[in-house]
Amino acid sequence: MGVDFGTSSTKVLWQDLSDNRFEVFQWNPAAQGLAAFLLPSTVTVRCGTIYFGLAEADASEGDIRLSSIKLCVLCRSNPAICRCGSAIARHGVVRLPGEGSAYPASTFACLFLAHVFREVENRLVRQFRNDDLFLLWNIGCPVDYLDQANRKDEWERMAGVAMKLHRRIPNSACTSLLVEVAESLGSFIVPDQGDRNYFVQPEGLAAVKAFLESPHAESKTYAIVDVGAGTTEVSFFFNGRIMTERGQPLRPSYLADSTQPVGGGNVDREFGQAWNCTVEEARRRKETGEIPSLAVPCIGAICTQYERTCLEVLKCTRSPPRMTSCSTCLSLVAAVGWVPLEGLCLDARFPGVLSVRAGAHCSLRGASRTR
Repeated sequence: MGVDFGTSSTKVLWQDLSDNRFEVFQWNPAAQGLAAFLLPSTVTVRCGTIYFGLAEADASEGDIRLSSIKLCVLCRSNPAICRCGSAIARHGVVRLPGEGSAYPASTFACLFLAHVFREVENRLVRQFRNDDLFLLWNIGCPVDYLDQANRKDEWERMAGVAMKLHRRIPNSACTSLLVEVAESLGSFIVPDQGDRNYFVQPEGLAAVKAFLESPHAESKTYAIVDVGAGTTEVSFFFNGRIMTERGQPLRPSYLADSTQPVGGGNVDREFGQAWNCTVEEARRRKETGEIPSLAVPCIGAICTQYERTCLEVLKCTRSPPRMTSCSTCLSLVAAVGWVPLEGLCLDARFPGVLSVRAGAHCSLRGASRTR
C-alpha cells in the first residue's frame, strides 16, 4: 500500500505482490475521472463529531474546518507555510472553541490516517474475501534528506498510533478521542522495522522508488520536481553503488532537496489575478493549456528553488572538503568515485541515504575526479 498524504488530497495505490498488479484506490467510485481517486486531506469538526475528507462543497455553517491537515502538522516547525486561514489553528496547534485544551495538529492527522487505513483495509478485505491478506503500508513524509526537523519520528508515531486505532475510527469520530490519541502520540514507541507493517518514506524518494528499483533505471543522477497543491519539493538522487558495493543492486542516495510553501493553489490564484477572473475559472483555463502573458511570481519561485537546490549539489562538486559531516557531500562521494577513508555509514533512519557518524571526520582522495 502506498499512501500519498497530500496537501489538498490523499491518494492510495495498492499492489498485489502475488501477480504484480497495481490499482489506484477509488474513494468515490461513483465520481467521474480523477475525482474518484482523491480524498480531500481535510478534517471537519461539526457538533462534537470529527469528519474526514469532506469537500468544501459539503461544508455547513458553523463547521470547524481544517482545509489541509498536513499543512497544519508542518506549521509547527515552519509557521510560514500556513495556508488554512483558520483562527483555531496556529503554529501546529488546534484549539477547539468551548474547550480548554489545545491539541497538536498531529492528533487530528493521526485520526485522518487511521480513517484512511480503515477504509482501504475494509474495502480490500471485501474484495479478497477468500484470501488471507497481509498489508504493508508505505506513507510519504515531507522531510529533507538530513531530517533536521525530526519529522520522520513524528510521522512514524502518527502512523503507528493510527494503525493501532484504525479499526475504531469510522468517518464520524467523537472529539472525546482526541485526548486518548494525544496521550498515545506522546508515549508511543515505534517498533523495530521487522515488527511492524507500516513504513515512512521521504516523499521525494517515494515518488521515484518504484522506478529506481525497476530494470529501466540507470546508474545516473535523477531530479524530481513535485509540485503539490500547497508545497513544492525538489529532490536530486544518485542511483548507483558506493565503491565497496561492486556487483550489488543500484540504490538511490540523496544529493540534495528542498521544500517550499508554493504549489498549484498559488498558481491558480496568480493566474486568476493575471486574467482578472475567479480561481475556479483560472484553474479551468490552466487545465486547457492556456498560459497568461504576464509574469507569474510563484512559477519564478519554483524555478529559483530548483536552481538553488542545483547549487547545493554543485557546491559539493566544485572542490571536495577536507573533512565533512554532510550527507550531500558523501552521496557525491559515491556519485563521482571519491573513496571515503573513514566515517562513512548508512543512515539508519533512511536506508540508502549516506551520512557520517556523529563527530566522525571523513577525508577524501581522488579529488581530481571532480565533475
